[in-house]
Amino acid sequence: MAENTYHGDEIARKIEARLKGNVEAACILVQRAARQNVRTGGESGLHRRSGQLINSINYDIQGEGPEITGRIGVVKLIYARIHELGGTTHPTVTARMRAWAWAMYYKMEGAARTGMKRSARAFRSGLKGKGMAEMSGAQSAADQSDFYKGIALTKKSKLTVVIPARPYLRPALRNNLKKIREILARGIGK
Repeated sequence: MAENTYHGDEIARKIEARLKGNVEAACILVQRAARQNVRTGGESGLHRRSGQLINSINYDIQGEGPEITGRIGVVKLIYARIHELGGTTHPTVTARMRAWAWAMYYKMEGAARTGMKRSARAFRSGLKGKGMAEMSGAQSAADQSDFYKGIALTKKSKLTVVIPARPYLRPALRNNLKKIREILARGIGK
């Protein structure tokens, strides 16, 4: 005679584990896409400098049973939110900032003198978006040097800087919605 055995709890644990695994797979997909957006500039033209933003894009999975959620984001970087959403910031002008501005001014002054040669060389070789080739000749380098000189010489103690939105998380989610739905549906179908 066959014994009646209840396996409901075991089945529920397996389903929950599968769902958590699929939510994690979807989070990893979006995390990788967001990191790629930062690495390449994505749709927004975000420029990578130190790699801190890329390394700070993480995910977190919370909940139990049918209430499992995955979140992707950056927690500990001050500038991550302003890059994603845009906004205005008011940095304090310090002696260190002035020294940096002077250093950039002198660097750009050198670029202004040699910028025409570099831009022409980049144009002929078909390179675009590589260092000085982004600038349109000496005029852009001269404009940039004036910008840095202005920061170095300003009498203001605080600046107003408007930063445009350069999203990297939202496009990663938007561009992968179809794949995310497929990944999550896999857990329900099997």
